[in-house]
Amino acid sequence: MATFENRNTPEGYSITRPPLFDNIPFIFWKTRMSTFLQSLDYRMWMLVHDGYTKPTRLVDGVMVEIPFTDWTVEERDLAQLNAKCLNSFFCALKSEDYMRVSTCKSGKDIWDRLCITYEGTNEVKQSRLNILLHDYELFRK
Repeated sequence: MATFENRNTPEGYSITRPPLFDNIPFIFWKTRMSTFLQSLDYRMWMLVHDGYTKPTRLVDGVMVEIPFTDWTVEERDLAQLNAKCLNSFFCALKSEDYMRVSTCKSGKDIWDRLCITYEGTNEVKQSRLNILLHDYELFRK
């Protein structure tokens, strides 16, 4: 019986398990992970994109968290999606990366932290581009 698995990726290309981030280029994993989250529930990807915060209300001029028992069905659904998103990320990461993001409370926090870790800030990206342009100009001479 023939198998169609990719021997270079231990998790395979499963539609039920998140892509494992293990010695592969970050941009490759980033694309696969975003597609994986979107395939589970597109609202989950929107939580990564826009962020998640627990429901709050204004009481005497101060924002306070709403007790879980007072949450609406929609607020509970969003909290559940955020928990599934966190679980997907935690299952996709090796221990070193897990330790970097284990204190994050939302998928967006994890995503942003991983992007900064592996891609750098905009200033770092611009600096890398300037170095490459400089090296290219030196090479052309």
